[in-house]
Amino acid sequence: MHLFLLFVGLVLCSTQPLEAAELEISLATVRMPPPQSDTAAAYMQIKNISNKPVVISSIVSNVAKVTELHSMRMEGDRMIMSEVKKTRIEVGATLDLSPSAMHLMLMDLYEDLRAGDQVMITFYLQSGKEEMVHALVQDMRNKSIDHDAMDMTPMKMHHAH
Repeated sequence: MHLFLLFVGLVLCSTQPLEAAELEISLATVRMPPPQSDTAAAYMQIKNISNKPVVISSIVSNVAKVTELHSMRMEGDRMIMSEVKKTRIEVGATLDLSPSAMHLMLMDLYEDLRAGDQVMITFYLQSGKEEMVHALVQDMRNKSIDHDAMDMTPMKMHHAH
């Protein structure tokens, strides 16, 4: 019995405490891309639930060679999309990733995405921590979504580097 208690004590002392999550990620979806497209967009809400500002320094996904955070803005009659290298989320604030606003771009997809697929997205934080979320691929071509409807027909798209 003493050996068992010693073993349990050693195991408890040697395990590292679990670190508290810094982000609460909800409503994670990936828009199913059109046929023959190697790019998809992801949307979600990311809330800072920690007691200090959180900086997202990079993002990866299991389905794309490149995953980037993008912002969009109008310049005249052109919609300009630009990569955001890092973003800071203040304590208690929520970053809303949605169509026609800040969103994730999954580029150079490894394979076609179908409705119902799960995409794992990992956020690397400046603190050294990682936060992961599974996003459901949805076919939104003939459906309206809660975010702004994304009708790109009348505007010219430009990707700024």
